[in-house]
Amino acid sequence: MKFRADFLHGEDANFTRQQRICAPQDRGCVHCSNCFDICDLAVRMNTRVGTARTRNGDLVIEKRLKGLLELALNRAQLRLNLPTVKVRSVISERQLEVSHSIGYSMCLGLGAMPAISATIITFNEADRIAEAIGSLSCCDEIIVVDSGSTDQTREIALARGARVIECPWKGYSRQKNFAAEQAQSDWILSIDADERLSMELADEIVYWKKSAARASGFEKACDPHPARHGAALSQGGKAVSMPRRVFYLGRWIKHSGWYPDRKIRLYDRRVCRWEGDFVHEWLKVDGAVSAFKGDLLHFPYRDWNDHAARTARYSELAARAARSSGRRGNIGRLLLAPPLVFLKAFLLRAGFLDGWRGLAIAYMGARYVFQKEFRILR
Repeated sequence: MKFRADFLHGEDANFTRQQRICAPQDRGCVHCSNCFDICDLAVRMNTRVGTARTRNGDLVIEKRLKGLLELALNRAQLRLNLPTVKVRSVISERQLEVSHSIGYSMCLGLGAMPAISATIITFNEADRIAEAIGSLSCCDEIIVVDSGSTDQTREIALARGARVIECPWKGYSRQKNFAAEQAQSDWILSIDADERLSMELADEIVYWKKSAARASGFEKACDPHPARHGAALSQGGKAVSMPRRVFYLGRWIKHSGWYPDRKIRLYDRRVCRWEGDFVHEWLKVDGAVSAFKGDLLHFPYRDWNDHAARTARYSELAARAARSSGRRGNIGRLLLAPPLVFLKAFLLRAGFLDGWRGLAIAYMGARYVFQKEFRILR
């Protein structure tokens, strides 16, 4: 099959190849050595299986072509080996006794959109995991690494289409690195179970994928409204940050040092790695970092008691980390640090504009520091 040079000037071009099968033993088919005189081939394949009379009931399988292409640029020959497609139980044995068609529909273009694997680490998050997974429609794969939940977290994640892996707790950074290692893609979007992608952020991620596929200058053609997105993303960047907006006790927080609170969550695992032993892990990036404008929505605390319990837990982990590094307790820090933290959050970071919630945030910040310093001293 040959394509003219101007055939690729549009945003997308499609072709379909079909082969008929007539018996159950033919359910596994391999098509290979199809040569196309094109510049590049995108990576998404749609496979349809069915009869002409039941076309509306066709099974649609989307999968990435990986390790199957011999790519040659400059209008040289491209050899394509299509993977095996197996008809599953949605088509009965009786139906397979008549002629069927298996068609491959592919998108041709100037580049391939990078796939993104979303990762979530969980422990007893049955009440939140479904919404977190539901916000990740812009991702090609969702991986949930669970550390022994005793509720329905794993079952809910599986029902929502995630790949669930059980792994004993290793610590925040190690658990997230383990999750990234299980992904099929090099680009990782790491979120927590209490986080959601806003519609604006998901839209930006889709636009970022298109821009990466059309880095040679076609990115503007793929979106008629580029102004709605954030600043132009560096195609050479190895990670992308995003502002995180917190919903606290019934209201979105705009001050108190909680917004924009940028976090790097989209990254190339080949040059990025999570670090930190106990709590407050961070991502080490060997390269440039771009920025999204859309918000990552954060629902950290179910209620006041949950906030207090988490403050106690995190202060204990932070104190353990400080002691393991050889730091000793200090009476002066125990007495002075908490009020300074309170004043910084409530006055310098305009927490008073968040009303009584700003006061609560400042108080909990001071309480966290007091508990941490007290445990180090103890």
